[in-house]
Amino acid sequence: MDWWDTGMPRMPESIPPWRCFLLLLLSLLSQQTHGWQLVWQDEFEQPGLPDPDKWAYEQGYVRNKELQFYRVADASNSWVGQGRLWIRAHYHPGQSPLYSSASLTTRGRHQWTYGAFEIRAKLPGGIGVWPALWLLGDGVNHGHYWPDAGEIDIAEHVGSYPNMLFVGIHHRQAYGKNRPDSHKRAVKLNSISEFHIYRMEWTPKTIRFLVDGRLLKQIPLDLLNPEHPFDKPQFLIINLALGGSWAGEPEPHAFPVTMEVDYVRIYAPSTQEF
Repeated sequence: MDWWDTGMPRMPESIPPWRCFLLLLLSLLSQQTHGWQLVWQDEFEQPGLPDPDKWAYEQGYVRNKELQFYRVADASNSWVGQGRLWIRAHYHPGQSPLYSSASLTTRGRHQWTYGAFEIRAKLPGGIGVWPALWLLGDGVNHGHYWPDAGEIDIAEHVGSYPNMLFVGIHHRQAYGKNRPDSHKRAVKLNSISEFHIYRMEWTPKTIRFLVDGRLLKQIPLDLLNPEHPFDKPQFLIINLALGGSWAGEPEPHAFPVTMEVDYVRIYAPSTQEF
């Protein structure tokens, strides 16, 4: 009688010791990639609200004259399911707030100085839609204001520029009379609304931006003012914004608008030789 006839699972065959060792070695190697050691991750495997040990929320109207109200721990705006993080913006005609969305952050929970930040995500498009994966300097918690604390944009899309991806950094030096254009780059993807792997590598020497393994931009930090903030901790933000000073007015018929995140993986340098 076969195992499915009895309802009892079949016991696995004995695994040779050499195969156990090989599986262990492959598991350890998978935690490292080209000089980086995995130190923090969220694979979004537990359905429900995002893990409160890893994520906090921004609340209210936060920045850039944006139109959305960020809600805290509201499963209609942010939740985990099907192995992904979902962030959804809604239009509420005749109500207040008129638009709602979510912004997740590691602020107050986790922060990093240097590392490789890799996020596989599907960013929504559309007029007035402004999804972003980015880092903000922890100095904002200690009396330093934007852009003094520094900002690193891993991936940013503004729906009024179809399929355009923006990467780069912000800091005080970039906002004087001689603002260096080299701190930002825009690149056109075949489709922003498909899954892509967005990666940023930050070392004491450089900040590199990649998408699907392709290098987009490299910023040598020794070209910046020596007092630049990119040698201090930063925390991660994943948000879906609407309107504001850059994105323009959203189109009500396009709602709801959804961002999907497959995973977030953060690596520390496994060697100090950069």
